[in-house]
Amino acid sequence: HMEKIFYLFNKKFRNFYLTIAASPRRNKNDVPSKRKFFFDQTLNLIRNSDLILVQHSLALKYAVLLRKPMVFLHMDFLKFESHQYEDLAKFYAKELGSKIVNINSPFLNNDKKINIKLFFKINEKKYKKFENYYIGFPGLKSQGRWKTILKHLDSNTFN
Repeated sequence: HMEKIFYLFNKKFRNFYLTIAASPRRNKNDVPSKRKFFFDQTLNLIRNSDLILVQHSLALKYAVLLRKPMVFLHMDFLKFESHQYEDLAKFYAKELGSKIVNINSPFLNNDKKINIKLFFKINEKKYKKFENYYIGFPGLKSQGRWKTILKHLDSNTFN
């Protein structure tokens, strides 16, 4: 499946180089592709990328914080494993105003030209909302997250 993804994206996005940030849970001796996987470098890879291909993971949170455009990937075979993958990809894509692409769709399999600029846009308002509600703490004062948490613990829990 990984080779198909790379083949199809290379076909559509010819002038781009694809880099793979391996999941922290992935065994270094068990990679699903002949391509090079980069371990423990996700944040730096995202920082230096123009576009992030993602399903659902910590990588999407890095991309939000770094204001990188994302394309959410979905594959038909995941429907058989669990509908949660498709549901999460759709949810995140909607929340962030990002595109979602099913690699089994005719979109990737045809030679039709696409407006590639559409993939490189971010919705700043949606990214900020996502950051506040799903990454940070809504309504947090500027004094810092941990200082607020520790202050709350000190005053309410251990007295």
